[in-house]
Amino acid sequence: MAKKEFILQGFTAKTHKEAIVRLFDVPNIERVIVSVAFVNRSGVELLEAPLKTHSAKTKAFIGIRNDITSTQGAKHLLDLGVSLFLVDTGSRSVLFHPKLYLVKGAAHARLVIGSANLTIGGLNNNIEAGFAIELDLKNADEKALVEGIEKEFDALAKDYPGHIIPVAKAAELDALQATGRLIDEMTASPPRS
Repeated sequence: MAKKEFILQGFTAKTHKEAIVRLFDVPNIERVIVSVAFVNRSGVELLEAPLKTHSAKTKAFIGIRNDITSTQGAKHLLDLGVSLFLVDTGSRSVLFHPKLYLVKGAAHARLVIGSANLTIGGLNNNIEAGFAIELDLKNADEKALVEGIEKEFDALAKDYPGHIIPVAKAAELDALQATGRLIDEMTASPPRS
């Protein structure tokens, strides 16, 4: 049976950064999926070591056109070697907003799902809630859950080619910044308190 741990960052000693880093303790990692609304460079830096180590197995789906996701954060994911997919809903009023971090090994998987984006606020500073879940892939229901998550994310680019943008080069990110779909952290105003 799956083990579950509740994270209430800001009120307890647990942070999402620590919980997500623990995901990478799964033996024989085969696959990593990261799905978030917002990304900035400082958030990526918090997970840099495990993402770099497992970059060849990692796909990141990140929302854009939200006035928060930055070119610098997306470029850092590319620099680490992560397969990057930008999700553009085509609207600033309808955002790509799922926050999910999945690490799948040969026999076990770990999942963090909740409110934490790939930002320093989401992973460390904000009040955020989520669940860290350990899954035994020998259990049919738990295996089906993981396979269902994989199936949904694998289908995104095929099912929504007008909204899922695979990115392989930094120049593609610069072009998206020029059209206002990514922000430049060096010129953007910091969030208001």
